Amino acid sequence: MNILLPHNIYTNLFAQALPESLHHTTTYKNASLLGKALAEKKADIVLLPVTDLLQHKDFFVSPRRGISFDGPLSNAYFYFAPEQQHIHKVTMVGDISGTEVLCTKILLRELYNEEAEISISANHKDLPESTLLLAGDVNFENDKFFSGMNMTEEIVDIINLPFVNYVFASLDEEKLKEFEKLTEGIEAKIYGIVDQEEWDFRLSPEAKEFFRDNIPHVVYEFDDQDKEGINQILRLPYFHGMTDDLMEVKYID
Repeated sequence: MNILLPHNIYTNLFAQALPESLHHTTTYKNASLLGKALAEKKADIVLLPVTDLLQHKDFFVSPRRGISFDGPLSNAYFYFAPEQQHIHKVTMVGDISGTEVLCTKILLRELYNEEAEISISANHKDLPESTLLLAGDVNFENDKFFSGMNMTEEIVDIINLPFVNYVFASLDEEKLKEFEKLTEGIEAKIYGIVDQEEWDFRLSPEAKEFFRDNIPHVVYEFDDQDKEGINQILRLPYFHGMTDDLMEVKYID
């Protein structure tokens, strides 16, 4: 069973907690390329940015596995220029997918009634002063995330549900069901890894303590609220006129 994941601290923890039989078949790819990789059958199971489902309505989706957030931890943070009054441009850096782009557009409308130009850069250093959106591990370099605005918390406030950032998807319904069985109890393993500091990730002592205190707000085994969170995040682009139709997710039983 070949598994593809985006590469960040949360997926690293997931990969570390997988059964040993899956370690050698689990690899990483840029988040923006995962949907295409699955469509081209380059993997059996893919951890997909949730809004990629809008372009891949034929994918089977697990309602019980993925990564969702409902608190202080996030995979994406906003950083604002000092004394900024209006947001005319947002520069995105890191492992950017369509989810960060769509959620940024929606948040700017909901929170600030703003429409901003969005661009993607390879490096957040030495950029002209503007609003930054950093996605992935770049947030945790030098504890930068402590000074950012958590995208997760803003989305949660809008939908009143957990923010499901990633879902597990496949073209093969039976393989996805098998994957669910193989990963039963993985969330508790991940929490134990963080609590015992058995992870290979360089964080400051302050950041490690913050992760240890808040890792229960990162969910890997979904319940009905997370499933509804998937549905709701996929409705938002329709309500904002960004898509023409509401989609029905192909959940496995």
